[in-house]
Amino acid sequence: MRVLWVEDFGEGLEPESILDTVFENVLCEERRDSLSKTQGRGVGKDRPQEYRAWRDWHGEQPTSEEPEIDIYRRAKDFYDLVSSGYLVDRYDVVLLDVNLEENEFFESGTELEPKKGGFWLYNRLVGAGFPSDRIALLTANNLETTNTDFQNDCSSYGHEELRAFDKSNQDAGSWIKDLANANSGFLLLRRGVLDGIEFAEKLLKDHGDSAIRFNRYIGMNEPFSPSQAQDHLYSLRHLLPIVSDDKIGIQLRGVRNLLACEWEKAKPEWVDELVYEPLGWVMKFLRNWSSHGHLLDSASVDDIAYLVLVGLRSYFRVPDNEEFELRYYEYQLLSAMKPSDLEIAGLPK
Repeated sequence: MRVLWVEDFGEGLEPESILDTVFENVLCEERRDSLSKTQGRGVGKDRPQEYRAWRDWHGEQPTSEEPEIDIYRRAKDFYDLVSSGYLVDRYDVVLLDVNLEENEFFESGTELEPKKGGFWLYNRLVGAGFPSDRIALLTANNLETTNTDFQNDCSSYGHEELRAFDKSNQDAGSWIKDLANANSGFLLLRRGVLDGIEFAEKLLKDHGDSAIRFNRYIGMNEPFSPSQAQDHLYSLRHLLPIVSDDKIGIQLRGVRNLLACEWEKAKPEWVDELVYEPLGWVMKFLRNWSSHGHLLDSASVDDIAYLVLVGLRSYFRVPDNEEFELRYYEYQLLSAMKPSDLEIAGLPK
């Protein structure tokens, strides 16, 4: 799970103190300590400020199944994130501080009232399509006053009431943990798909046609262009919004059908490679079984994770690379498949 936490660390609250209290039941002590150091006094320019910098930072940490928590301390960085169009893809949960009048969260001269800055943030999030039931307030010890004022503003402007948690206890961490446990397979699948799309988009940008393995199965029979491949990824990206329990089956069916739709004209036997010919046959059968009858209508998260892994491997390649190692997003997909009888480290074979 990936968490966006918007916080200015005002009212004399130290990052270490908040992290040790709020996230004690979510992050191990080592991870909490590492994260608090990124926000300590004097960190300055070395502090991760935006999405890509946080991905690099988390990539440098020991591998963990714990949530990744990105801390945003400036309105400009938050606005850039919202304006990117990728907000809903990048995060599963958002925690908002309400009072943002400390540490220059807003640039000087703003017409906004920083004391109620959380309301501005909330409107931006909802306007960008982030579901309100995955947004919660995280306020200081004056929870009752802050929460009442904020909820009254929400009521005045016709917004639904939001969850609110105090920084003096573990309730916010428990909420995140419960969400992760309730939807762990889907969240791993979603993260694997979205990170896999990012991986493939970079391949297309850097290598163009040579990054499209699918054309080896097609030959001269209407090969995929980079723009068509990009459109395919764009469509896939929008099939996995943040989980909605009553719609998971529909979402999974949409992913399955999109993965399969181009494989009618493919010839897996044209790719005489130990790994990629059989993977091509998986996709060919997926197309046939999806188009005729209802054999796969009850496909589970585990099944779709496997098919996404095979699909992205079959559609896209890393030029001049045998690719016997796992791609970074495949760890998420393999975890969603729950390979209880295998060690992840041995799975590239």
